[in-house]
Formats: sequence, C-alpha cells, structure tokens
Amino acid sequence: MGDPRVAVVTGAAGGIGLATVKELCIRGYVVVAIDTSQWFERAGRSETHGGALAVLKELADRFPGQIWAHDLDVTDRGGLREICEQAAVEYGHVDVCVAAAAIVEGGNALWEMSPDQFRDLCSVNITGVWNAMSAVVPLMLRNESPHHCRFVAIASAAAHEGHFGLAAYGATKHAVVGLVEGLAADLVGTGVTASPCRLEPHVPRCWSEPPLYTAWRALRNFVGPIIYDASWNRRNWRRQWPSAARLKGEF
Repeated sequence: MGDPRVAVVTGAAGGIGLATVKELCIRGYVVVAIDTSQWFERAGRSETHGGALAVLKELADRFPGQIWAHDLDVTDRGGLREICEQAAVEYGHVDVCVAAAAIVEGGNALWEMSPDQFRDLCSVNITGVWNAMSAVVPLMLRNESPHHCRFVAIASAAAHEGHFGLAAYGATKHAVVGLVEGLAADLVGTGVTASPCRLEPHVPRCWSEPPLYTAWRALRNFVGPIIYDASWNRRNWRRQWPSAARLKGEF
C-alpha cells in the first residue's frame, strides 16, 4: 500500500468532522472532505461561514494538495460512491472513513416533531452512514493491505441514553451504533475494522462515580421538563404580546 494514506470524511466542514479533517491532514493523510451547504444554510451558518465548500477551501489553502473538497449531501448515494471511486483510482486505495455527517432536529417533545423533521433525521443520520459504508467498504476490501483500513461513525452522547427534546435524534444515533457494530461483524476475517465513536455525555468529573452520576441523571430528567414548560410559556407569551416583548428588548 503506497503513501499517502487516504481518508474519506463526511460532515467535514463543521464540528467533529472538521476537527477530524485537520488532524488527519496534520498526520499526512490525503482527505476526501465531503459536506453540503444545504444544512449550513438551514442551521443559519451560511452568512458566517460562506457554506461548507468555502470552509473546506479555506482549510485546503492551509494544507495544499491534501484536501479534495466536495459539496455533496450524504443522502446522494450515487454521488458519494462516485467520489470515493475517483479517489481510489487516483491514489490506488482508500484506507479510512469517518462518517461524521449528521443533523440535529428537536427541541420539542417527540409528538410535536413534524414528519419532515423526522424524515430528514433518518435520511442524513442513518441512511447517510449506510451510504458511506456502501461507498467505501468495497474499496477497502480491494486494498493490498485491508488490515490497515478503518471505518468509524460518530455516534454522539445521544447513543448512550435518551435526552430531553431529542428523542428522534437519539434514536438515529442508537441506530448508528447498531449499523456499525453489525458491519464489524460482517467484516470479521477481512482485516477491515469498523467501530462507532460513542462520545461520553459531559458530566463533572467529581460526579462520575455511580451514585453521584445516578443523582445527576435524575436531576437532569427532573429539571428538563420544567425548563421546557417555562421556555414554551415564554415563547407563547411573546407571540400573544409582541409589543410588550419589544418593550423589554426580548426579540
């Protein structure tokens, strides 16, 4: 297997994906960096970042010759496969894939979520990971040294337990764990490995012991609905009395 090693990263223009691209470049990888401006615009970040491709181009200037930037939605199965195959033809191998593309929809109770929100979550967070698997794993199996190949999917702290206002998002992250662990079973004996990256929930270190952690979870689950009720009442009050909200400077 020749140098440099080649990695595919989805969700590459923000958060964990962007940090992964930077670290891989520092380690000498060529990175096929994939993200889409569609979700940047939905998240209201297009004005500050100029879209996903602009973020990746800026990073490519820092690491010349190491980043192939692509503006693509991970729900585009055919497009994703084509990009990965192009990288395999160019370099002769694909060694690593980090599936970090994800969206977050929620903030309300599960029964208040719209069908479109639920569908988007499943399309990006679950089907997007499956599309990455389908595009990259066959290329890894063709490598001269497949035992150097790794597939990783970011599963989030929401893969550990339910979170208030994020039931559907948490369900997709639990699904990611199931997908990747199943893939790992399918890959036994091939040399390629697959693992989900389960990010630990943020808990103060002094509370990490079992009794205190249990108490922390109970407190969070008790306070969460109260905060939700208060925030809903606040929003509802602002809808009914916009002039009063403006007078108080609460836009």
